[in-house]
Amino acid sequence: MNYQIDAAPLQLIPVAQGSAKQRKTISTLVRLVQKQYLLDGLEPSDAASFLEALIDACVMEYYFGDHMTEPGLLCMTMWPNG
Repeated sequence: MNYQIDAAPLQLIPVAQGSAKQRKTISTLVRLVQKQYLLDGLEPSDAASFLEALIDACVMEYYFGDHMTEPGLLCMTMWPNG
């Protein structure tokens, strides 16, 4: 079996760049998930699942920031500046 993907349609998908703070936040969360998976082994913990959900929320904020400003939906605002 030979599975190939046509790159042309994928290049049309908009990719958000985010601010430096947003990129740093996502990077930090990804490192935390990776460390948690090293600790968890084959069975991901609730902590790893929570961090993955938080990453998903941050990515959603990139793409749908106006909608995410509803109370309780912003994830980037909970991180200190820096």
